Amino acid sequence: MRVYIKAMLAAGAVVWCGYHSTVFSYTVGSSGHLAVQPAQQTGTAGRSTEKTTDAAAEKAKPKPEPTPVGVPFGDQVSAVIGPAGGTLKSADDAVTLEVPAGAVAKNTTFAIQTITNEAPGRLGDAFRITPEGTTFAVPAKITFGYTEEDVLGSSPAFLRVVYQDKKGYWRAPKQVAVDEKAKTVSVLTTHLSDWTRLLGAQLKPGGATVRVGQTVSLRLVFCHFFPTDEEIEPLVLPTCTDAFSSADGPSVDRWAANSIVGGNAVVGLVGPTDILERATYVAPANAPKSNPVAVSVDYRAPGLKEKQLLVSNITVIDPKTDCRELRTTEFLKGGMNFVYNFSGTSERGHRYGVSQGMKLSATLKRVPGNNDSTWVWRGPAQADATLNDSLDINGVTQRVTGNGGFKDSTYMVVTVRVRDCSYTAVAEVSVNSITTMEVAGLKAPPQKGNTKVGWASTGFRPVKGGMSGSGDFWVGHGPVDTEAMGSYSPGGFGKTLAADFKPGALTKAEVTWAIAPVRPTAAN
Repeated sequence: MRVYIKAMLAAGAVVWCGYHSTVFSYTVGSSGHLAVQPAQQTGTAGRSTEKTTDAAAEKAKPKPEPTPVGVPFGDQVSAVIGPAGGTLKSADDAVTLEVPAGAVAKNTTFAIQTITNEAPGRLGDAFRITPEGTTFAVPAKITFGYTEEDVLGSSPAFLRVVYQDKKGYWRAPKQVAVDEKAKTVSVLTTHLSDWTRLLGAQLKPGGATVRVGQTVSLRLVFCHFFPTDEEIEPLVLPTCTDAFSSADGPSVDRWAANSIVGGNAVVGLVGPTDILERATYVAPANAPKSNPVAVSVDYRAPGLKEKQLLVSNITVIDPKTDCRELRTTEFLKGGMNFVYNFSGTSERGHRYGVSQGMKLSATLKRVPGNNDSTWVWRGPAQADATLNDSLDINGVTQRVTGNGGFKDSTYMVVTVRVRDCSYTAVAEVSVNSITTMEVAGLKAPPQKGNTKVGWASTGFRPVKGGMSGSGDFWVGHGPVDTEAMGSYSPGGFGKTLAADFKPGALTKAEVTWAIAPVRPTAAN
């Protein structure tokens, strides 16, 4: 029996979907491949926890908490708008304030200032729209744009525009207008404050690349809205979670692959792990023709009757190939993941905390002008990345944080060396980041930028063995034969880190990758 099925079928071949149990019988055919037949489903959909008493449920309810106020950075824009109304856009056109006619009685100077985002489930920057305390006679309109990448693993239906009140609590107006054609989300308001977008629910990762037989861990992240009797708008929890302990929390049901509950041997198997909101997808033994595979879960937010389908698009690739096929291949599919964590103090007393992670997927196009010695494919990549680094030198504390993936400097390159038919895969990911500094309790204004999360290179490896692999890569000071081991260059404060420690003192990065030609028979 192939190893790839053991995670899903070890315990009686049972895959749980919500409170549905889908039982599989399986046989090994003459070809040696797994044959799976789903049996009858039983049960009803439910939440991740069993019903509790009213007292216990009330005690288990999450409580909203205030968060810090955002710190201004970047350019501020302003405009005078009078009784006739007018419009003001932020410096990056991310948010628009529309003041209708009759909203204000006299000429008023309005301003939009970019600030650091402290909201839960935050999406991009936050904005301070002033003058605070303004009361509109006719509601004004605040509109944010969004992209397809912003809602990967989620749905535009879960976009919210939220504001922070004077006590630091975040509030989500109930009436939200989403225009999927224009890709905007907007609310009406009679007051001004600090505003941003957030996603109420999302499946992470929203997309991934995996080789045949390997697994992808998925989790449903939920940002709880907590209504009160006194307020029109629900309060929002200060953090988002993938473990729903509240009795009035959301419900999930029907983990599926290409709409098949539990999946099958053709498209892969999927089912929850320890709780319903976390699942494992096991890729099939062969790359399916319907690629990528849509791994989904039915989700219902608290207080709503309608369900929404959250989808993660997972590309399954078979890395088997040879140089003859690569000679005429125009496109490759590639994916690379890396994780690096380190904390410690150097001999010079510099304290580091480094936490970096990335899941990258890319379609690579052959670079024109390849010669007989090397063939090269390159392409931009989508990445789900996080960066959280800190550095303390002589009482000066610096921190750089970021998430997402910055398109212009997130890429993957594959090079094949013809003389020995070996390949190397290189990937680099950057994020939109915020850098802060604190000296003797005084905080400097934050700086916005694009910071590299990390750079990884597999070194040259034989194509014959399949264009995939995993391993611990050297960081900073590796062996002379770095081609054999692979190497990783951490971003953030990684450059300083590598120079501050002796060879062998740093932990290694965990890296996995998978690459395959885009074959005409596959639907990509």
